Amino acid sequence: MTNRYTRGLFEYASAHGIVDAVDEGLAALARALADNPGLQEFLEHPLISPEQKVELLQQAFGGNLDPALRNFLHLLFARKRGGYIAAVYERFHQLAQDAKGYVEVQVESAQPMPEDDVARVEQELSRALRKQVKATVQVVPDLIAGCRIRMGDRVMDATVRGALDQFRARLLAKGAS
Repeated sequence: MTNRYTRGLFEYASAHGIVDAVDEGLAALARALADNPGLQEFLEHPLISPEQKVELLQQAFGGNLDPALRNFLHLLFARKRGGYIAAVYERFHQLAQDAKGYVEVQVESAQPMPEDDVARVEQELSRALRKQVKATVQVVPDLIAGCRIRMGDRVMDATVRGALDQFRARLLAKGAS
């Protein structure tokens, strides 16, 4: 459902040259919602009008919300979809990055990765994807060794934990047959 709304917003923003402004506005709004659960409750409250919700956000952001974003938020609130703002931001940001030829990937590593290893991963992925890759690294000790790379809904698992899980699944499958 959010994809339809997000694509419409993205197409409008692209046609009017305001993709960056809308992306920044949605990012600030998503951060504010994550930091303040009370704001999310306010925006989802059925007795508060869409106009009041948009006005509060306009004031909270010092009048800096792009008019197209304000109109979009009013539409979301009028259709009782205020709870989807964070999901809309994530998808919009992904579309904006794709349009610029960028890909953000999350790298989970069992150990902290030296900068040159991160750069090497970014370089190899950039070459394979033919896009500029930016990697964010998170240390996950449960992986034992190796790394797992997430790009959207795709996952490349080169961890000892992943190999052990696959081995266990094969053993269980053979035991069941």
